[in-house]
Amino acid sequence: MTAIENPSKTAHRHCSVARALEIMGDAWSFLVLREPFFHVYRFDAMQRYLGVARNVLAARLNHLVQHEVLERVRYMERPPRYDYRLTEKGLALYPALLAMIRWADTWEAGDDGAPLVFTHKTCGQPFNALVVCGSCDLEIFARNVSYRDGPAAGFSPPEGGRRIRRASKPDSYERGRACSVARTLKVLGDQWTYLVLREIFFGVYRFDRLRTNLGIARNILTDRLRRLQQSGVLDRRRYMERPERFEYRLTDKGRDLYGSVLALMSWGDEWLDAGKGRPLILTHQDCGQDFRPKVACSACGDAIHARDVIFKPGPGARELKAA
Repeated sequence: MTAIENPSKTAHRHCSVARALEIMGDAWSFLVLREPFFHVYRFDAMQRYLGVARNVLAARLNHLVQHEVLERVRYMERPPRYDYRLTEKGLALYPALLAMIRWADTWEAGDDGAPLVFTHKTCGQPFNALVVCGSCDLEIFARNVSYRDGPAAGFSPPEGGRRIRRASKPDSYERGRACSVARTLKVLGDQWTYLVLREIFFGVYRFDRLRTNLGIARNILTDRLRRLQQSGVLDRRRYMERPERFEYRLTDKGRDLYGSVLALMSWGDEWLDAGKGRPLILTHQDCGQDFRPKVACSACGDAIHARDVIFKPGPGARELKAA
């Protein structure tokens, strides 16, 4: 099924991925959120593990608190000092982080291997995170999913909020701890990159249509497509000789990002629908059922929840340098 056409050059598609990215719209927001999942709750410790400037960390923490992903819990009265703890809304993002980790462990681990090994307490087994159909529990692949408009489908004019620019040095994401979340974010480091991939998963392969559907500036789209090619996520294929015209097609590495996009979409569907329902309804062709994506344990098949996972250093872990 093809994607809905944008009625103008500036309207933005209603999309749970886009809703989620309004909150988790840059790499540092994801990385700050990572730390409470690793049981790091205090500002100075977060700064050490992230290797990030204090003003950047403070801005992201305030943003995540404002959107009720984190909450500030006072642990000292004088002077006032706070922990940053995950809310239920924040805990629900754990499956999306696990999907990002699985992708990086598959494609970006290199010779050192995965930085962390996860064990599912429910079954007691090490596991990988699989994105599966919530109706039949089979693993989901982009080629086996169709979609149609949901109750919240449509387009709206942009709200005027600024998009956070991509970091000029994505290698800084691993300045602190070695982390597969950071490795994924070196590829998917900002809102536009996610949204370009979303359109390609919707079957939009050509530059002009990508630009129209996204309402994106030509130079930004050119940059994101180039970065995705350099990362091995997209191939550029010529479909016309005179004048030369190209399509952008997913590689195997790129198609494997589908689970990460679906996991983020699922969180947006659950927590950010404002009572309007889902913009998009997915159908799994293997079972013929409409479904919601689920992140499951590869060992037992049960849904993964943050409180049910323990982790230990893997072969790719490293010690932090002294501050």
